[in-house]
Amino acid sequence: MRALEARILVIDDHGPARDEMCRALERAGYEVVCVVTAAEGRQHIGRYGPPDLVLLAARETSWQAELALCRDVHAGDDTPVIALAAEVLHDRAAMLLVDCVDDFIALPADTGEVLTRVR
Repeated sequence: MRALEARILVIDDHGPARDEMCRALERAGYEVVCVVTAAEGRQHIGRYGPPDLVLLAARETSWQAELALCRDVHAGDDTPVIALAAEVLHDRAAMLLVDCVDDFIALPADTGEVLTRVR
């Protein structure tokens, strides 16, 4: 994915990690929109259309909303989705790989790994 042309939507409710990831992606040349919830991600997609990539943090507390958004994004077009999930959700993340996710990154994620997988 060429950085100068790619729009990335990051959905993550963990502020410090999200902010660090978004800054790293911006420094790499990507156009990045960072939101906190799946509902905000859905609103952004509804308003601006699908991005080139979605980075979606899967959390225990908001699992159903994130899963629904992931399925909708994948069903609507060919937008790739990379799930970010903590070790406690690895079993569920494996389900996402079958259902609607193109790749998976374990949290806490190293910024370098995120950039490599996005490329």
